Amino acid sequence: MPTRSKPTAAPNAATGPHPFAHLAAWREQAELTQEQVANRMGVSGVTIHRWEAGKAPVTVPNFIELAQLYGATDPAQLMFPPAARETAAALRRAHRVLSSLPAKQATNWLTSGEDLAEAFGSSAGDTSREK
Repeated sequence: MPTRSKPTAAPNAATGPHPFAHLAAWREQAELTQEQVANRMGVSGVTIHRWEAGKAPVTVPNFIELAQLYGATDPAQLMFPPAARETAAALRRAHRVLSSLPAKQATNWLTSGEDLAEAFGSSAGDTSREK
């Protein structure tokens, strides 16, 4: 019997915006209507509306297909507004760097980054820094 992908967790109003709050913005940036997306994916327009509204969970395969339709290079980008696509890419790069370093070097790397951000007037170098 084939296994089915489990849908993502249903949204919880107590936790703030649902995890798919930016799907409509991505769709609009791709200049697609809900019906066009539905037709390409073989689902109903109501399904697309329910995903975008956080009223129905999106399976992992459907989430990956949405990312492809919307031109995202990584499905995780759909969790951010389309304008933040560079931020998502930068976070992935930073994670790769941090994952490759021993703890002390990772801390030094982060401190250097905070110092640079502070020097350029960013709020990234805030008081939450570990010493």
